[in-house]
Parts: sequence; structure tokens; C-alpha cells
Amino acid sequence: MKQNALLRFTKRCQIVALFIALAGHLSADTSVRSIREWVKGDGQTDDTAGVTRAFAACRGNAFTLRVDCPVFIHVGTDISKPIFVDSKTHVLFTNAGLFITDNVMIPTFVITDSSDISFTDMKLEYRGGLPVNRDVGGYYSGGVFVPRPNGYAQPSFAFSDQTLTSWLKANRNIAFGKTKGAARSTPWAGPTNLSSIFIFVGDVHDVTFTGTRMFVSPSTGGDKFIPMAFSFTIGYDANQEPVLLDEKAGWAVVPNVSVPHKICFTDTVLDGYYMGFQGVLQNATFSEIVGKRCGDLQDAAGNNVGGIGKWFAPPHLFYINYYKNLWDDRRLASKNLSILNVKDIGPRVGTARDVSATMQRSGYANSLKIGAIDSSVSNYTSTRPDGLADILSCDNLTLANISGTYDSSFIHDIYPGVRFPADGGYKHLTLNNVVLTDEAENPYKTSTNGLPFGGNSRLGNEAIKFNQVAVNLNRWSCPWNLQPNFTGLDVQVSILFNIKNP
Repeated sequence: MKQNALLRFTKRCQIVALFIALAGHLSADTSVRSIREWVKGDGQTDDTAGVTRAFAACRGNAFTLRVDCPVFIHVGTDISKPIFVDSKTHVLFTNAGLFITDNVMIPTFVITDSSDISFTDMKLEYRGGLPVNRDVGGYYSGGVFVPRPNGYAQPSFAFSDQTLTSWLKANRNIAFGKTKGAARSTPWAGPTNLSSIFIFVGDVHDVTFTGTRMFVSPSTGGDKFIPMAFSFTIGYDANQEPVLLDEKAGWAVVPNVSVPHKICFTDTVLDGYYMGFQGVLQNATFSEIVGKRCGDLQDAAGNNVGGIGKWFAPPHLFYINYYKNLWDDRRLASKNLSILNVKDIGPRVGTARDVSATMQRSGYANSLKIGAIDSSVSNYTSTRPDGLADILSCDNLTLANISGTYDSSFIHDIYPGVRFPADGGYKHLTLNNVVLTDEAENPYKTSTNGLPFGGNSRLGNEAIKFNQVAVNLNRWSCPWNLQPNFTGLDVQVSILFNIKNP
């Protein structure tokens, strides 16, 4: 009896030990949970609702969400579908993990007034496509079509005014409309920005994207490229009551506004896109960035480039605004940015939207467009035929070790390879070791204003310096001086021109 009792006790101890060990194992595993708990994960079923629940469950550092299967997030133009990424959310992709999305004129993911967020090794395939006519007749909400005829960009306006506003009211205690009227959730970002896969709004900080791969399938045409990968825009801080400045526009006057800051992108590849990174942000780093297939909004036949009325903004790999806000507040300018080790290698799909120097222009889709304070771009290479760069107003901006190859015949001799179009002036701008090459056989043979390097003769320029800047041309058939003209104090601009067949 004693032996049997001992055996029974021993077995009970073994069972308890097994449960303890199992519990310990399960406890350890709860720090990472598979998205399969919430989704079907076959890459075909609409798993948007499950992804929304999974993101809600993992926020607040509850656990790291592991994406280990293909997940279809069917957004389209349904303003109820975008997924809000809250603070302390961490997402990790395995080799089998994939997000598939199809957002049109509204984002798939929204990060607003949130922090401590990371996406690691994300793979995302886009299967949507923007319409060339931004008047789509309305939008969907909860699967029900809401007609809004005779308008434009209807899903974008509805998402901003309804979905985003409601989320900020409920989750960030922003009392829109409490004091007067119905202030919008954000100073209008526009349909181009709101077509992005990810949009960052307001006080977003401490966000990291590492090992991102965002793409369309190899067979996808230029009419169905990713509209925009990442967008950054000003927004209202939490816990306040915005006061209307303009009842018709719905914009508010309030000092408590922010731009996204402390953002880091490392090892990112975009393949099949129009716009890469666009907006205003601070204290951010972009490193090891590769841009592959790129293009401009177009229809399936390659026509209506830029959309009907050219409604879609001219796209770039980087478009960093200097500052553009209702309050003309320089504190909200892009600043403390580092862009390094970038390869914009294409190929370019489609044609340039502007075909004549005398027509209305809106299509300079060069690789880099930037205006910023205390910022730098280094080790940047572009083979985009549209052109290398637009340099906007800036203060203490350095571009170093830059190589750009373009084709002036591709852009119909309308734009220079590097342009300085800003009205606000350039202060402490340095170009160091920059080489621009025009591959056109006979560049600028018909142009009246095209030069490889543009200049700027507006007031306010100060301390502009070119060091080791060179331009390579196959031919030059125009009579005027190739050197760009800059006015201002302490301007030292000189370019070495190498002409193969003068």
C-alpha cells in the first residue's frame, strides 16, 4: 500500500512538474504570438478584421506580433478599413510572413499621436491601383457604398473628416468641434498623401522600420504601382480642444501641433512605386534605401500620366518638405535629418507627364526633393532619367558624395538635372563631390531654359558653396553659359563641365 501510494504521489508530482514546465514554456512563448490566432492567413480571404484585432491585442507591449503567413488586408476605398497602429506595438515578420493590401486614396495603416513602434523584416505586396480620374463617385463605409457625386478624391476627404477624426476623439481626447464648428482631424494632407500605405500624423515618435520590402508583382504594370509608401504630416497633439480658424476649411488654430519625429528606416527596398517617402518630419534617419521600379500615375495604356488634370503630385523617391503649415511656423520644419546610402536604380516605367516647355507643367519627377534644416544627404546614387534633385529652401543642408545620371531628352529638355526652385532662399547650403551626367545624345538642342544645373537669383541666399561639382555631357548645342547663376552673400558656385562632343 505504501509503495502504491508512493507511486501515485510520484506520478502526481510528475504531472504537476509537467504542467509547471508546460506553463513555463507557454509563459515564455506569450511574449511572441502568431497572427494566425486572429486570421485565416491564406493570402486570399479578407483578414482585415482579424488584423485589426491582432494589432489591438498586441499594443501596449502586450506581446510581439509575429506575421508568419500571407495576410490579405482588403481596404480598397472603404474608410472603415484602415488599421490604426497604437503605441508600444511591435511586429515581426518571418520568411513566410506577408501583408497584401489594396488601399485606394486612403491608407492601409495609420500611426497618429503614437510612439514606441517597430516593424521588422516586413514584406508587403500592393495589389491596388489609383484611378486616373480622382472623381470616383463616392466611397465605401462598412461595406456600403456612399455616393458623393460631382466631387473629387471622395474617399480621402471622408477618411480624414470621419475615420481619423473619430479615432482621435475616442483615443486621444481631442475635442474636435466642441468649442466651435467641426474642425478636421488634420490640416488637409491631400489625396496624394492619403493614398500612402503608411501615414504618420502628428506627435508620432520612436518608430523603427528595419528590413522593409514593399513591392508589386513582377508582372504588374505601371498603372498599378504603390501610390506612396510612407507619408508624414502635421497633426494635433492629444488632450485639447482645437479652435476653428476657417469654418469652411475646417482648420484649427492651436499651438499644440507636432510633426512626426525620431523615425528610423534601415534597409528598405521599394519595387514598383510612385512616391517613396513624403512629408515633413524631424530627427529622422533613412539608411540603406533602394528604389527599384518607379513611375508616375497612368492608365493601363500608359496615358493620362499624372492623372486627369495631373491631380497626383509629381512623384519622387524622397520628397521632404522644408515647412508648409497654416501657421507659417518654422519650428514645424523638417530638420535634423540624415539620408545616407541610397540607390535609386529603377528601371523607370512609363513616360514623363510634361511633353512641352510651353504647356502647363507639373511633372518633374526627379529622385530627391528636399528642403530641411541641419540635415544631410550622403552617398546617394540615382539613375532616374527624369533628373536628380530639386533643392528647396534650407538652412545648413549638406549634400555629399552624390551621383546622378539622367536623360534630358526623356523630360523633353524642360527641366535641368538639378534645380533650385525655392522662393524662400538658401542658407548654408553645401554641395560636395556631386557628379551629374546627362546621357542624352544632343542635350538641350531645342530648349530655351534648360541647363544641367539650375540657379537661383532670389533674395535671401547666403553661404552657398559648391565643392568638386561636375557635369558630364555628350554634347552641348546652345550658346549660353553653362554655369548656373546664384545671387546672395558668400556664394561660391563653380561647376566643372566635361563635354564629350562640344
